[in-house]
Amino acid sequence: MEMGSSSKRSKRCAADRLSELPDAILCHILSFLSTAEAVKTCVLSHRWENVWGAVPTIDISDHDGKESDFDSFSVFIDRVLSAHESVKVHLFRLGCFSTVDPLRFDYWVRTAIGCNVVQLDFGIFPPQSF
Repeated sequence: MEMGSSSKRSKRCAADRLSELPDAILCHILSFLSTAEAVKTCVLSHRWENVWGAVPTIDISDHDGKESDFDSFSVFIDRVLSAHESVKVHLFRLGCFSTVDPLRFDYWVRTAIGCNVVQLDFGIFPPQSF
């Protein structure tokens, strides 16, 4: 009888208990990560594929210590905002160390406002030309 309870205990310990949490709690946990980090959680399991899209914070920065491709960065922002269209966004934080196209920036702000954003936080630092 002890063998059976021991094997049940090991199966229970091996279970993915985090994935058993309700979406609201998973989203709260993911809200402490940057959006890029939260998106990466989609590879953990099928359960996590779309959870990042319901996180009420969008925190994106192109500052990663290396030259960034602003077109790829812009597409990433567009996709993140698209995934959040039906979610009330509490915080939209954008850190950008590249030159920003004003029309694209306007689109991002309008889209965030359409998500009923509560707080907008922008840090736009275009490169200095000497």
